[in-house]
Parts: sequence; C-alpha cells; structure tokens
Amino acid sequence: EGLASGEEQRTKVQVPEIKLHLTALNSRNGAWEPLLEDLCLGVDVESVPSSIEGSLESATVTNIICNSSTGLLLNVVPTSLQRAVQLVPNVISCLEPIQEKKGGGTGTTSGSHAWTKYRAVNLTDMVIHVEVEGGGDERQVRIEPTGSDWVALDELLVVGDARAWTVRLENGSRSTPLRLERCGAVTVPGTRFIAELMSHREGHRVLLLAPAMKLHNTTDIPL
Repeated sequence: EGLASGEEQRTKVQVPEIKLHLTALNSRNGAWEPLLEDLCLGVDVESVPSSIEGSLESATVTNIICNSSTGLLLNVVPTSLQRAVQLVPNVISCLEPIQEKKGGGTGTTSGSHAWTKYRAVNLTDMVIHVEVEGGGDERQVRIEPTGSDWVALDELLVVGDARAWTVRLENGSRSTPLRLERCGAVTVPGTRFIAELMSHREGHRVLLLAPAMKLHNTTDIPL
C-alpha cells in the first residue's frame, strides 16, 4: 500500500509495511532454514525542492527514512557461517577491477598484490577455441580436451587491452563475451557445453569448459 501527495513540487511516498524474510539451504538435511526472521519495515521517501546557495538554480533533495516495528533477528548457525566463508571471497574477487601492470599485461590485484593467474580445463570431448574479443586469429588459444589437467591462458589472452573472451568450436560462431573482471558463464554456440569463469581461490581464475549439467555432492553421504 502507498500514499503519494504533491504540493508545490513536493512529493512524498509512504510504504507502511514491507516484510522481509531470508532462508538458507542446509545441504546436510536438504531443508531450508531461516537466516533472517520476519522483519517489518516502513519506508518514507520525500522529495523536496531546495535552492542552491549563491545560485538561482534549484535542486531536489530526496530524504529516505526507514523504520521497523520489529527487531532484527539473525540465526547464526555453522551452516550459514560456512556458506558466508565460501561466498564472500568470490564476491570480492568479482568486484575487483582489471588493472594494467607495468609490463603491459593486465590482471586483478589481490590483497598481497599478486596478479591473477588464468587456467583452462576442458572436460568436453571437443576442441574449443578461446579468443580475446575483437582480437582476431592472432589472439586465440585452441584448447583440446584436458581431463583433469589444465592449460595456462596468461601469456596470450591476458595482455594489453584484453577485457573479455569469446568461445567457439572450430569454424563455429562466437559466443557472448565473457567478461574477465567478474565470474560468469556463457553457452558455447552449437553445443550443450558452457564456458564458466570461476574464482576457486584468491589470485586464480579457472575457465571451465564442460557440459551444462553438473552434479556436486556436498553432503557427507553417497547419493
């Protein structure tokens, strides 16, 4: 529900109640557990014209006021803490911009100022080409199936102005660009494979070429 009123270019919007509830999946028992109990919030947004000192121009000042009729109740359990430890480093690494290093290459800096290393693992049964977006045939790598091994991508693909990669089959069309400054996944055109850029630990990125369907058993029992 909301209420809006206007008077002398003055606008006010009231949202009396918003209910917020968060749950987290407990992978051990397969149940959703409450992470944040029901939180009732009220929001008032008010836009008021205001004059700029020393000028004939005016500007609009927006005030946002949040209030709650209930307390903030968080359920801190080992499962949620474990998920936070796993996810927070990945989120931070995705927010780090690519910077230019003195030697002309690029990379992302970690807390120890070490440059990110890029590796590729091809779990498919086909040869896949990875190339710098707009770089042409001279800036591409031909990756054959690797199994559990990996191929380094630093020397050719992480240089100069490289900001994104594309993937394709031999003589196939190029995929949607895969941005290097964040984790993400794209589909390899003409296949059911995906190219996923992951950050499994600080200072390392892995380009995983694999089928779109993957099964991960994070429980302590065989399924």
